[in-house]
Amino acid sequence: MNHYKFQIALIYLVFSMGCHTKTNKESEATQAPSDANVISLDAMQDKNAGIQLGAISNSKLSSTLRVYGRTFFPPENMLTVTSPYGGIVKSIQVIQGQSISKGQTIAILEDPRFIDLQQDYLMTKSKLKLAQLDYDRQKDLNQAKANSDKVYQIAENEYRTNQILLKSLSEKLKLLGINPQNLTENSITRTVVIRSSASGLVSNVNANMGKYIMPSESIVDIINQTNPYLKLKIYEKDLQFIQKGLRLTAYSNSDTTVQYSCEVRSINPQVAQDGSAEVVCSFINMHKTIYQNMNLIAQVELSNNQATSLPDEAIVDFEGQAYVFLFIKNGQYKMIPIQKGNSENGRTEILNPTELLSQKVVTKGAYTLLMAMKNKEE
Repeated sequence: MNHYKFQIALIYLVFSMGCHTKTNKESEATQAPSDANVISLDAMQDKNAGIQLGAISNSKLSSTLRVYGRTFFPPENMLTVTSPYGGIVKSIQVIQGQSISKGQTIAILEDPRFIDLQQDYLMTKSKLKLAQLDYDRQKDLNQAKANSDKVYQIAENEYRTNQILLKSLSEKLKLLGINPQNLTENSITRTVVIRSSASGLVSNVNANMGKYIMPSESIVDIINQTNPYLKLKIYEKDLQFIQKGLRLTAYSNSDTTVQYSCEVRSINPQVAQDGSAEVVCSFINMHKTIYQNMNLIAQVELSNNQATSLPDEAIVDFEGQAYVFLFIKNGQYKMIPIQKGNSENGRTEILNPTELLSQKVVTKGAYTLLMAMKNKEE
């Protein structure tokens, strides 16, 4: 019923102003102010508009800070599978997106150098046995003063040199996944198996059959999804609200029902040129899988703060700009632009309140004044 009365009053006000414009143009030209943002009403129009006045005041408003972020995994969760030696890919046994376990076969490489390395190991192992026998014999002879020190030293040097070489070749074989203890002349192979050193998901496959893989070139990339993080971009004006340990909620714009609880872990002390700083958050609950580079919205509930505010009804929006009307004198009001902040419980924060201080503000009937002003312009 009240809404119906408001519509009748608005129609009457617009109609009466139209008639007033047509019948008394000379009088309007005398009374109307030159400022295009000022509206003048006669006594009847002012009464029908139902104007009520108030003042800007302080009130407690809680606010919600919404920022955008992207998920990432720390370096220890990112694995690039490579080979210490180059080789031709004879088999690739994973595909992108596949879940793999630690020790699982990734690829099989083939290269003549694998044969050479095994051959060198076995030959050095054989030489070491002979050098050790000669060293032990020369040592006994030297102790008995049956040979010169030089002969003994040459035998010792040969023995030590082959020891070092065998150890070096042994470690190289281990890098290829070949157990030197089990290597014999009958088990020499021209291929090596490349295995994963961690569990996770295959994010990239960079090899194919027949491709020659260079030493340390990436064969596949693996992501361990057990410890994701969320990196937020917080602008300088909002950094005051962010502190280590702060809890927040993150969700995807495509599905707001799935929400993740997060906690601020670190704040980058360096502010970028665009006035923002990076804030890293860890996930507290993970009821759904987190992927690399997911775009999420983070929502931070800020504590109640004293804010200069007005009733929501006092604010009107026109062409993307918010306005309020100030009382000048009876029947005369001025429309001024404002910047809105957070809204709660029927009140909205005013971010630029200076011009409104000690002024009477239209708290009811502002929309009626806006419609009347735009009708007058037409």
